[in-house]
Amino acid sequence: MDARVAMMTSRAGTNHDRSVRPPRRGAFTLIELIVVMALLSIVIAIGAPRLARFFHGQTVAEEGQRLLALTRYGQSRAASEGLPMILWMNPANGTYGLRVQDGFSAGGATAPAGTRKDVSYKLGDGLRFQFEQGVALPKQGASILFAPDGSIEESSLRRVVIVQDDGDWSAIVESQNQLNYVTVQKTNARATISW
Repeated sequence: MDARVAMMTSRAGTNHDRSVRPPRRGAFTLIELIVVMALLSIVIAIGAPRLARFFHGQTVAEEGQRLLALTRYGQSRAASEGLPMILWMNPANGTYGLRVQDGFSAGGATAPAGTRKDVSYKLGDGLRFQFEQGVALPKQGASILFAPDGSIEESSLRRVVIVQDDGDWSAIVESQNQLNYVTVQKTNARATISW
């Protein structure tokens, strides 16, 4: 029995069977990688146009939201500083912004040409302003005026539309109580701008 135990231990310890393969690692084969790349290419080809349309549509909606936020900021700033504010829009170069109305300042003197609180923005590519038909625009562009108490002046535009080249649009419209502006967006292909 001692010979048998000695034989078993030596066999297990020194004899290596070269026919047994080491365990396989978890790597992909070249064919598996090619199949995965082909599937990814198909998914991207199908999803890219839809994703591009999604981001393209967000531009006009985001610009409308920024213009609406600027109206709220203008009202708040007019009421807090006690100065008339003007939200100006220049359709020629697609810019708009907010500043103190010319000729006013906190001390009663003429307002400086530009202050730290003045803001201006430029419409994104493919976007343009559209205003109410029949409204005569001043030479410097369209505007919304906020009185020192934050109310909307009678001479202000009642609605402003930002139109995208593909026909999509977003508008800010004076609310029914005439205290602020609200946003209206194109929700389907049949929606039209009615003045």
